[in-house]
Amino acid sequence: NANYLGIDVFTNTGANPLTVTYTIVPVSAANCLGDPATVVVTINPELQLFLALNTAACSDLAIGLTLNTNGTSVSASDYNIIASTIAGGLTAGAGNAVVPANNVAANYLINDVYTNTGALPLDVTYTVVPRSADLCLGMQRL
Repeated sequence: NANYLGIDVFTNTGANPLTVTYTIVPVSAANCLGDPATVVVTINPELQLFLALNTAACSDLAIGLTLNTNGTSVSASDYNIIASTIAGGLTAGAGNAVVPANNVAANYLINDVYTNTGALPLDVTYTVVPRSADLCLGMQRL
């Protein structure tokens, strides 16, 4: 079957590309074997967003969030901000970054401001996908 390998999936969470090597022997309809061919597939790294990005900020002050990868994966060239979830009781600042947004810099959200007039801390959650220079997408974190 010509599409036999088409569904293979590999995960590379390291910092460097890795290879997968296939040796393929074609077989004719008469069951004659052809010469083997070697196919090498390079698997570029999947970025890992830094998990300790959670932060606290005071009401009406910039959140100061700078995105980053975890230090062991390949670095991100930019980020896709897929969504944000703002807790009820928070008001987003008029000058906050537009979400969703693709191919943005690590400091895209740094000046976002939220107003909390309640008595308890409230959360804003961003869904972010880092992207490498090879255009590989990383793991999505909330």
